Amino acid sequence: MTEYIALDKKADSGHLPQVKSNQPKRKMSMACKLVLTASLVLIISGIITVDAFYPLHASCKIEYQFKAQTCDDVKSSLVKQLGLWKGTECGEGENVHQRCRYHLVKETNNQIVATHVTPLKKYIDDMTMDFTASDDGCHVHAFSTSRIWYAFLDFGTNYCNSHNLVVGTGLENYSETTKDSICTQYSSRNCSRY
Repeated sequence: MTEYIALDKKADSGHLPQVKSNQPKRKMSMACKLVLTASLVLIISGIITVDAFYPLHASCKIEYQFKAQTCDDVKSSLVKQLGLWKGTECGEGENVHQRCRYHLVKETNNQIVATHVTPLKKYIDDMTMDFTASDDGCHVHAFSTSRIWYAFLDFGTNYCNSHNLVVGTGLENYSETTKDSICTQYSSRNCSRY
């Protein structure tokens, strides 16, 4: 079907021509606008007030507080554990685990940068651990995130990346704080597997 466009006669008077089309104008009904607006308000308010949503990308933030321990000792234990778990032997079948394929990328006075490669799909997760001395010990802010841009859910893998490493060191007398809103699938994690 050919569409004809009529130009207004005022085109020669220095004004831009007005284009008229034979296509019908579509208007959104008031009820549809109201439902759309109400839905957006509910979604946005839910994201702001409810801690049940996951981060928008598969990742996990964990706060650790190591009591009566220096940051140098905690960092040294974590670096040692990264070295012990750099191998590629991750079990087979039902015995597959994540306590392998860690790699220390960089170590500074106050930070560890590392990666973890998942044993089955070989996905790479980037990890950082930032150390801050406190009056009663050492505070560690741990962060793990999937390198794949489209990762949304991770079965708690990013949580387990940091958690398994800390548990593997054998360090004691510490607390760990996180939640689903800052740690993907934290409440459904399985660190013996992931």
